[in-house]
Amino acid sequence: MKIMSGISTLRENPKFKNLFLTFGRFLGVGLSGIAVNLAVLWVFVSAAVVPFLASLLATEISIIWNFFLHDYWTFKEKGRDASRASLSAIFSRFIRFQLVSSLGAGLSIGLFVLFNSGLHLFYVLAQIGAIGLTTIVNFTLNAWLTWEWFKGSSPGYMPIEQLAAENNLDTL
Repeated sequence: MKIMSGISTLRENPKFKNLFLTFGRFLGVGLSGIAVNLAVLWVFVSAAVVPFLASLLATEISIIWNFFLHDYWTFKEKGRDASRASLSAIFSRFIRFQLVSSLGAGLSIGLFVLFNSGLHLFYVLAQIGAIGLTTIVNFTLNAWLTWEWFKGSSPGYMPIEQLAAENNLDTL
């Protein structure tokens, strides 16, 4: 019962709530990125662009779309002060976001191959599993590396020892 009580207490913690709110925003932006990707893909293919090139362009445009939505909305607490609003700061975050997105794409493909070929999961289930795991990795890496969300100045940051002490989790 101590574990359930600890989890219930943790859910009421404002910093924990902020983490879930931010992750929910991250998912919402990701869904809008899928819509942008598919719309751009359709436009390019309809304009007789080779599908592979159309897919590359659609992917990059959706990455750019996602970056600006994340910067403005998902991680807004980390992007509003003057030092983070300069063009060089935005460009630096954009480059880090591109790198994390590329890593995420590679991870997703690798997991798909593992799930589909290695574990013999149906390709749709393999893709869903790969996307799900990659989403968590992308959120964590972007929060940490791109928006530096886990640094001390962040509203989402609290050292694990302090989080445990404030929520009586040290008795688990």
